[in-house]
Amino acid sequence: MSRWEIRRLQVSDLHDDYFEIIHQLSPPEDESYVYNYLELERWFSQLNDEHRVYILYDMECNKIVGTSTLLLEKKLSHNFGTVAHIEDVIIHNQYRGHGLGKMLIEYLKYKADIESCYKIVLDCLEDNVEFYEKCGFTRYGRQMVIYS
Repeated sequence: MSRWEIRRLQVSDLHDDYFEIIHQLSPPEDESYVYNYLELERWFSQLNDEHRVYILYDMECNKIVGTSTLLLEKKLSHNFGTVAHIEDVIIHNQYRGHGLGKMLIEYLKYKADIESCYKIVLDCLEDNVEFYEKCGFTRYGRQMVIYS
């Protein structure tokens, strides 16, 4: 049996392990903030087959050690083809450097292939370009954002 399991997020996964990882990507502005379980259930209920959140689970330690989101977008172009968007790839900082990020990316690429996606896109910081190039991605264009 493998030590690692990658699966879709379940509502029962919304606990401290998961939030510890999420906060490594985006720390809460208010350190004392506590998630309201009704808000969490509402957020979880909007996930669907086009908006999939996956977790990487360490079976030996019974701990969530990674997460990512796969969004599937149907386009009018490309004969109603599907584009996969990979978002929020996070591996717990204590587990980085052991190939787990690559494992998670390969899994998401596999899922996109099953959905016959004609391309997979993701945005990343300059510091992460080398990692994604090792996963088979190439630079294309520029990201533009507006935060409000």
